[in-house]
Amino acid sequence: MSFAIQSFGDPQKPPLLFLHGFMGSSADWDFFLKPLSEYFHCHLLDLPGHGATPAAASIDHRHLIQQLGQLIATFKRPVSLIAYSMGARVALELLLTHQESIAAAIIESANPGIADYLARNKRLRDDLNLLQNIHCQQDLEDFLSSWYQQEIFCDLPTHENFPQLLDKNYTSVQGWKKSLAILSIGCQPNLWPRLGSLKTPLLYIHGAKDRKYSAIATKLAQASPWVTQYTFQHAGHNTHFANPQKFLAVALNFLTHLELNIL
Repeated sequence: MSFAIQSFGDPQKPPLLFLHGFMGSSADWDFFLKPLSEYFHCHLLDLPGHGATPAAASIDHRHLIQQLGQLIATFKRPVSLIAYSMGARVALELLLTHQESIAAAIIESANPGIADYLARNKRLRDDLNLLQNIHCQQDLEDFLSSWYQQEIFCDLPTHENFPQLLDKNYTSVQGWKKSLAILSIGCQPNLWPRLGSLKTPLLYIHGAKDRKYSAIATKLAQASPWVTQYTFQHAGHNTHFANPQKFLAVALNFLTHLELNIL
């Protein structure tokens, strides 16, 4: 399949690839584009069924990872990754399967996988039914209001820019539905047992108010010496939205202290 991808900055600078979360798009990273393109050749990709990349019924999750691996190999030099939630799960799998092509990764609020096979299958079934009751714009608005009431998002609905997260169109729903067949955590392999093979610098960012992913961050840091965790004390699941200025500072500090030949 072909991915919608936009590139910004000097092609002579190290490549940096952004991957968004569920129901998002490459536009979610717009705030970070200008400052980071001073140091990197930035690539903003829409995952299948999101943004300008159509859902692809002809591929499964394994082939999606293979095709993304082929994409990052075209950069000719190791790429760094910044990815959130669903996109961060994909980035983590790419990191473990294509380490030779990846220089570093910033993983925000990602679950490395579900260990139990039956639980993984149940999650896939649940995800495939997640959007089945959305038949119009009002249904979507009701779903989004409920979605962001989840505990992991904490007080995100009180954020001054929260209406931006609700600004979604019903025409996107079919793409999101199809995407879950290849992007649900239920169809992704359990990556926990493979973390011992990690040999690439990884910064795991999470919000202190997101207790589920705070626990994952601690477990992840214990699983590999290559993992550093950073906690946003006053944020939940979506730290880059809650405090983009701080997220930018943390990302730049991590990436510019690595030997990426960016300065």
